[in-house]
Amino acid sequence: MNMEEQILNDYLLSQGRLQSIISLEQWRQLFPQRYREDPLIERLYEYCTQQRQKRLAKLRANIHLESQVIGKSRIDRMLATNVEKLQTVSHASTLHDVEEFYTSHSAKPLDISEINERLSEAVQSAYTKLNEEKERCTQLTLKMNSQIASLSDFQWSKEPNVDESIHLVESLIESLEKAAPSAIEELD
Repeated sequence: MNMEEQILNDYLLSQGRLQSIISLEQWRQLFPQRYREDPLIERLYEYCTQQRQKRLAKLRANIHLESQVIGKSRIDRMLATNVEKLQTVSHASTLHDVEEFYTSHSAKPLDISEINERLSEAVQSAYTKLNEEKERCTQLTLKMNSQIASLSDFQWSKEPNVDESIHLVESLIESLEKAAPSAIEELD
């Protein structure tokens, strides 16, 4: 814990707990006489204590986070100052050595025409890939639509399995006609 974090904790959290601000007895004195012994008063005090504890926990977390951010910004400022100092170095060889040592790669910088050419190639490559993917998606969509259309029995107002149903009904009627004379004789 750094010094700033310690100061913020001491200043903001020293009287943070509800019990250090007001006791349960003092809390009860805030309410009318007839309600002072009600258990709800004690539950309300406990609830307020819990809420206060949650706020203090958030405050502690924010203090810690802020101290980390402040520490990081100090480091960033120190690095920026060091970079400025390095940029003002008058001796060219020292500056070149420092730049070479601190750069992440030692590639030679490109001129603007090379950069423009490479960017144009990259854009063209991206457009080519995009068009290929669009064509592939179109082909897949057509294939999917044809498969879905072939599965539909209602295409061209055709009812599903109508021929099979008609055949079953006709065979049932024939068997009933054959059985009907014998059934009529049994009823007589």
